[in-house]
Amino acid sequence: MARLMFNQYDTKLASANVLNKAYFFQVGVFSKIENMNKEASKYDSYIYIKKDNKYYVYIGITKDNYEKLQNYFDSLGYKTYVKEMEIDSSFESRLKEYDDKLKDSNNEDTKKIINDILKTYGELNDKN
Repeated sequence: MARLMFNQYDTKLASANVLNKAYFFQVGVFSKIENMNKEASKYDSYIYIKKDNKYYVYIGITKDNYEKLQNYFDSLGYKTYVKEMEIDSSFESRLKEYDDKLKDSNNEDTKKIINDILKTYGELNDKN
């Protein structure tokens, strides 16, 4: 009986983790904020996450449009490293709305939507 309950718990936990993941397009890691600000200023918009005394810079986030964003950043000549990271449910619902808009967007609209995604992520994480 315990095994059955444990197996159900594992399944629910695993599926919950899959649902709360998104692709973050990273362009750099810096040990000093001054260096990060200087390098990141060449991008239209960006966010950074400080972890272990390092600043990780991201220029895009998506759940459903990985290839579209990768192609977009490639066309701009940006070298990105893609990380799959956890997101909270409030951002996930907003990201879904933006991802729906991204599907059929042209480059100019894509740029605006990416900026909106990063701004929303920043606002939601400043509150937390």
